[in-house]
Formats: sequence, structure tokens, C-alpha cells
Amino acid sequence: MRGDFRTDGFGICRPTVGGTDSTSSLISLFQRLERPDIRAWLLGGCVISWFNIIDIVELHEATGVPVVCVTYNPSEGIEKYLKEYFPIDWKQRLQIIERGGTRMEVTLGTGHTIYLTVSGLSKTRAKQLVDKFTLDGRVPEPIRVAQIQAAGIHRDLDQIDRK
Repeated sequence: MRGDFRTDGFGICRPTVGGTDSTSSLISLFQRLERPDIRAWLLGGCVISWFNIIDIVELHEATGVPVVCVTYNPSEGIEKYLKEYFPIDWKQRLQIIERGGTRMEVTLGTGHTIYLTVSGLSKTRAKQLVDKFTLDGRVPEPIRVAQIQAAGIHRDLDQIDRK
């Protein structure tokens, strides 16, 4: 999504549920898009697809594009869930989260509180970016649009798979 709120591109990747391939899936998507004009990643969380954790530092380093991970609720962390569900590699998953740094609580111009984790830009610039793309509420437009697209794709693929 451009700064003028026009969407002029779209792509899909399918990280494995419970896997460890979310970062490489996003890097591959970025390469397929062949869009040198992409200026930032806005992610609706870095723990996706049942604990498939996006390494925001690696994503930034591999693409050269700053990453802003947006979450919406305070959290005591997921270490206990990682230990329970992934006894073999929970430490590696936790290290990926910790590598991204501490989440920062910010209040948007809309008055809503969100939490940001960033790589490749300052926390001040990250807040400005999220504020620019948040028209109302607390979900930035690129994330809101991506959520709508993902829900439609998921719904329709489920219907096709059932036939």
C-alpha cells in the first residue's frame, strides 16, 4: 500500500502451520514481487501460523526494508507455550522473538494503544509510520486490508478444497 492509500500490489505466501519457515516465506515473497519501491514491512504480529515466528531482524537484513511489527494487547510472553508445544526447538523460537527486541507501547493519534517491535528504523519513525497509516481505531490500513484478503482467500480455498 502506498502512502496515498492506494493498493498497487499483492502477493501470497503460505508458511507452515507450527513450522519455522515464516521468515524465509516472506523473503521469497519479497523476491517474487520484484518491487524495489517497497519502503517498509508492516506486520500484524510476528508470531503467526501457530507459533511460526517471523525473525524481523533477518527479514530486514535480507530485504533491506525496515520492519514494523504491530500487536494490540499486552502480553506476559509466550515462553511457557513454546516449551509446552515445541519441547525440541522452543529455545530457538524464543531467541527469534528476543532478537527482535522489546515491544514498545505507543498511543496512536487515534487515541488507541498498540505495541511495536521494529528492525531497521527508529521507534519514533515506526510510530510515525503506523500513525500515518491508521485512519481510525488501531489497525493500520495495510494490515487491515491484508487481513481482509487473507480471510477471503482462506474461506474460498477451504470451499474449493471441500469439493
